[in-house]
Amino acid sequence: MDPTIPLKEEEKETVCKKMWIIGFFGLPFVWFTMACYFWKEKHPKIRFYVFWGLVGFFTELLILVFWMGIFVSKRDSWGETGESLSAVLPVGTQ
Repeated sequence: MDPTIPLKEEEKETVCKKMWIIGFFGLPFVWFTMACYFWKEKHPKIRFYVFWGLVGFFTELLILVFWMGIFVSKRDSWGETGESLSAVLPVGTQ
């Protein structure tokens, strides 16, 4: 979307709503992008999408950080399951 082209409020709301829905398909960075782009908007519907998009983004980010912490610290104790969840299997030197 070109920021130099002015959009009507209805068009902005439509774009914002579509980005908000897309964020539910495992794409929380779409919510973050939407919030950055529409941050200064005053329309109440757009503010609703921006606020809840940021809530969703930070919630998913928090879940991801907790999962990474648990995975990194406990993977070895999970045995075969931990290794099957790894994308890269570390090979030690002997």
